[in-house]
Amino acid sequence: MPPVMANTITPLKKISEEAGDLFARLSWPAPNNELYKRTDLSLLRNGFTPEAKNCLTERSEHLTGLHEFAEDHPGLIEEKLGRLIPAARGKLEAMNMAQAQDGIVLHLPEGRTLDTPIFARFHCSGKTNAAFFTRNLILLGRGSRATLIEDWSGESSTTALTVGATEIYLEEDAELNYVVIQNLGDSFHSFAYEAAHVAAGARLHLFHLETGGAARRLDIAADAAGPNAQSRITGAVLGHGRQNFDTVIIQRHQAPHTASDMLWKSALWGRSRSSFYGLIKIEQGANGTEAYQTANNLLLSQDAQAIPDPRLEILADDVRAKHAATVGHLDEEQKFYLMSRGLNERDAEHILTAGFMHDTAGRLPENQARWTVAAQLEKMLVP
Repeated sequence: MPPVMANTITPLKKISEEAGDLFARLSWPAPNNELYKRTDLSLLRNGFTPEAKNCLTERSEHLTGLHEFAEDHPGLIEEKLGRLIPAARGKLEAMNMAQAQDGIVLHLPEGRTLDTPIFARFHCSGKTNAAFFTRNLILLGRGSRATLIEDWSGESSTTALTVGATEIYLEEDAELNYVVIQNLGDSFHSFAYEAAHVAAGARLHLFHLETGGAARRLDIAADAAGPNAQSRITGAVLGHGRQNFDTVIIQRHQAPHTASDMLWKSALWGRSRSSFYGLIKIEQGANGTEAYQTANNLLLSQDAQAIPDPRLEILADDVRAKHAATVGHLDEEQKFYLMSRGLNERDAEHILTAGFMHDTAGRLPENQARWTVAAQLEKMLVP
């Protein structure tokens, strides 16, 4: 008598298949969609070929591949994956979950501290209309601490696509420094979704250095879900040529005495464009919350363009919340002063632009991460 075969479908495969069904049923965001109205999605309808290989080329020992982790921890996959960024949220999110070849998982148990930063390097290269999908999961137990630095690069002779998603769960009093350095090639159209659940007393420091890609869409949501939860989000965008950066950041406060602080800076050359939609949402009962959001843009050519759009939605009493946005050019008096001291115009502009960006890296509390970002920022600012 042949043995009875158990149902071998794994939680990861089940999630992936369900996402594939959703992708087939969902529609692309409409042109007038509030969150996508500045992102050109027409390219996606042309059809891309998912690459069988993933982009992950190097990872520190504390990181695990998504499929490997799913085999060892099916319960955690079932419990966590796709909860913060569900496939049902939209066609791109469903496409990512259905097609994700791999990704990284950082899983630290309660009270574990990593004293030095850990790294993951992604390099995407592929054939005509190649598409790459990654899914990351970060799980920090109560009181655990870590710094994770992701480095992205890529090359392709034709238009290429990346769609990535990262879900972050910080339990009580955990702390994460998460740095993403994005320097994809000029042929890439890139979409990235990040969502964080920050429990009571936990702290999230999220940093993005964005320089690559023909078009880059970044969607970040951080939920301060427990009392005294904190999130600090920082972005440094350097745009050249005809690059288009479209960023959406939502800071939600769901418990009392939470705090969030966001600083997003763009320096734009040529005909590049940076648009920013930010929302601070303070929900009922989140009294004692402090929330700040600032978007500053420096235009370094007459044809560069910046479109900041910060907003507030406050449903609680006794809170402090404010947002600010600026768009401007270099100070001509300061430039003239530097040139009067012997610098040529290019070097004077470089010094002023570096000064404009300087405070972004300083917001990271971990030394090596801060130095890594500062060095990369200085390198990418070289005219």
